[in-house]
Amino acid sequence: MINCQDIQRAISARLDNEPADIDDTIIEAHLEGCAECRAYLDNARIMKAQFEHDDTEAPDLTDLILAGVGPQVRQAENRRATSLALARIALVLTGFVFVVWSVGTLVESTRLIEDDVFSVDPNVTKMVIQLAAARVALGFGLFFAAWKTRLVTGMLPIFATLWTFSFGFAARDVVLGTIATGDVVGLMILLCATLVLVWTWLSQDGRSFLFRAWQTANARPEF
Repeated sequence: MINCQDIQRAISARLDNEPADIDDTIIEAHLEGCAECRAYLDNARIMKAQFEHDDTEAPDLTDLILAGVGPQVRQAENRRATSLALARIALVLTGFVFVVWSVGTLVESTRLIEDDVFSVDPNVTKMVIQLAAARVALGFGLFFAAWKTRLVTGMLPIFATLWTFSFGFAARDVVLGTIATGDVVGLMILLCATLVLVWTWLSQDGRSFLFRAWQTANARPEF
């Protein structure tokens, strides 16, 4: 994904009349939503104008400009790194909750054995085992997402879909008056996991992706 440093290098190259690796439309779209890069561009133009007054050949301004806005870039990167670190911790904690939840499902199955539910309907055994396996799989998926945060992009639709369907069935149970406390707790766990995944995605490149998508959707081509 394109970050601020890539955009700033492309700006420096464009001001020096050199080919940039990033298309101008992408640069302009990024500048509209990034105050730091706009400040970088303004500083670059000022410094370029000052050097153009000299008769000597203008030197490469990339390092000088980067040094001028370095504190702003480092501050933004520090905020991003801190947010991502906290999100990864939240992923681990949420994954642990899912593992505990799966163990609780197996413990609950002992009550079904005592009530002789399994002998009445053998399919209940399979359903309980599959449910516990699914929950522990989701938990370990969150562990891997905390390790390799790029996996969040693929996991987010899965958790969001699970929560959406669970919420729909919970709403039905509320209307029928059959909802249980465990259903509400499970719904909250799924919601927390989904929100943590969204937080992790935004801490990486999600905000830039959303901004570019918004700019593309509102583009007004000229003919």
